Amino acid sequence: MRFDEFYNEVEYIFGEDIESEMVDVAFKLAKENGVSILSDKEIYVVTILEDNVIGALWTAWSNKEFSFDVVVRKEYQRQGIGKKLVDIAIITFNEGSEAYGDDAIIKADVINPNMEQLLLKKGFKVEEKHTGHTIMVRK
Repeated sequence: MRFDEFYNEVEYIFGEDIESEMVDVAFKLAKENGVSILSDKEIYVVTILEDNVIGALWTAWSNKEFSFDVVVRKEYQRQGIGKKLVDIAIITFNEGSEAYGDDAIIKADVINPNMEQLLLKKGFKVEEKHTGHTIMVRK
C-alpha cells in the first residue's frame, strides 16, 4: 500500500462520536507507550484504521494554558498520524485561545524525541529538559 492510500484510509473520530471501547483502547495505547494521561485531559480524537484504534489525542485547558497528549501505536509511528494529531491540537488551541487573549500558551510534556523534533518545527520552544522528558511551550 502506498503512503497516500494508507493516509486516505485513516479515519479521525471526534468527541461524542468516540465509543467507550475506543477510549479503552486509546488509554491502553498510552500506557504501552509510557504516556501518563492526567485526569484533567479529555479524549478529543481517536484515529482509526481498519476498525482499529491506532492513535489518540487528549486535550485540556487550565486557565490560559492548553495541554495535550498524543499517542500513536508503535507500528504506525513516523507515518504522519502524530503530526496530524498535533495539527488538530494546534487548531483546537487557536480556536480556544481567543477566549484567553494573548497570554494563552500551549504546553507539552514530551517523552518521544521524534515528537520533540516535530514540535520544534511547529514553533514550540524548549522550556525545561529533564531525564526522559522535555517541557515545550508555544504561544
